[in-house]
Amino acid sequence: MQRNFLFLKDTYPSLYESAYIGAKNAFEDSDTCIYKMRKLTEELVEMVLEKEGILTDQQRTHYENITTLAKLNIMEEEYIDYLHELRLTANSTIHDRNANIELAKRCLWLAYKVCIWLYKRYNDPLYQEAAFQYRHYRQSIYDGLSHVSDEDKELFNRIMEFVAEHTLQLIAREKRDEMFCFCSTDIPELSFFEFYHYFNRTLENIANFDIENGTGLAMILKLRRIARHALMTNDDLATNKELALMIYSNTHWARNSNT
Repeated sequence: MQRNFLFLKDTYPSLYESAYIGAKNAFEDSDTCIYKMRKLTEELVEMVLEKEGILTDQQRTHYENITTLAKLNIMEEEYIDYLHELRLTANSTIHDRNANIELAKRCLWLAYKVCIWLYKRYNDPLYQEAAFQYRHYRQSIYDGLSHVSDEDKELFNRIMEFVAEHTLQLIAREKRDEMFCFCSTDIPELSFFEFYHYFNRTLENIANFDIENGTGLAMILKLRRIARHALMTNDDLATNKELALMIYSNTHWARNSNT
């Protein structure tokens, strides 16, 4: 989870430690993550003032320190805005207790951007900034299922088996004429992108089923409800991709692509 901040480890170990603890707690304790990003940027701003030869005062607030950086044109407006956004977000979560994973990820990104600024200004102006990897802060459905009831877990597994079976059947039917295959295992390669297309079509097909215990649509809605709870998100697109990835990762196509 801390990989985004590895560039800090040797040069700014205290900043790296805050980033490490914050990233580690992004899911389980978003409050701690946001608090650690606030502390990281407070320390960073004080470092900058010190490097610029500006006397720091323990009585001066974080807001006042950021304002000093802005007034003296030490830091560009874009990064000043990042610092203020993180400061205000942290204040809000303390007062309103509204911390969540999305706010935590935003604060991690804001802290990452100002850390990159620090490193390029004082250590390596030619440092190539890597794209911030949000996937390091993504909880898998497997991880999240430990937080759902046994009844929901059993229901989830049954529905996923049903969806997986029908997805593979659809792929085999559509590839039969094209590749002269009779089952999905006869198809040597299939990218996740193509698999995801078939997965979504399968969900659409199932939604129109009349099944023994209700409608197919009700089944799909139950599946998404449990998955959203496991992932701690309301993003249906992200949920669908995670569900498809669970099935795809157990196929020979995924295994072949990793060899």
